[in-house]
Amino acid sequence: MWAMAVELKRLFPQMPLIGDPSHMAGKRALLMELSQRILDLNYDGMIIETHRDPDAAWSDASQQVTPEKLGEMLRDLEVRNASYGADFSDELASLREKIDNIDRELLEVIAARMSVVEKLGEYKRDNNVAVLQLDRWKQLHNDRANQAKGLALYPEFVEELFKLVHLESIRKQTEVMNNATA
Repeated sequence: MWAMAVELKRLFPQMPLIGDPSHMAGKRALLMELSQRILDLNYDGMIIETHRDPDAAWSDASQQVTPEKLGEMLRDLEVRNASYGADFSDELASLREKIDNIDRELLEVIAARMSVVEKLGEYKRDNNVAVLQLDRWKQLHNDRANQAKGLALYPEFVEELFKLVHLESIRKQTEVMNNATA
């Protein structure tokens, strides 16, 4: 649920954000990975539980590390620059410009899709067909997940993306249906 931290940073940039990898992980084996992620997302601090004999701790034993292990972890964590210098900014600006162009194209494709969805809604309205076609949704869901794998995209990302697209398609078609009866 890292998106929550990113959104908190966006909405309240002055508010300190403290991560608790010990409780987030619940297991000491995951502490390093979560601690690095916390640093990479520019949290302002961390709470890491330590005990001289973690297995004998009265509570939260499985998520604690020895002081020695904590020291090792802290030395191994990679603190990244929160900002960048001028030599870095030209390449960054170029890459961001490419992303901006792709985003514009992506929005144009979504707008074109919604235009087709509107026509689909009119066709369904004129032929008295329900907006939600569950078999079609299942087919689309499976097909897009398979396409995601072939494009080296996380299937979970594509699943969430197409849930949003499908919900907007349903909203658009329902709007078409309701406008005809108004």
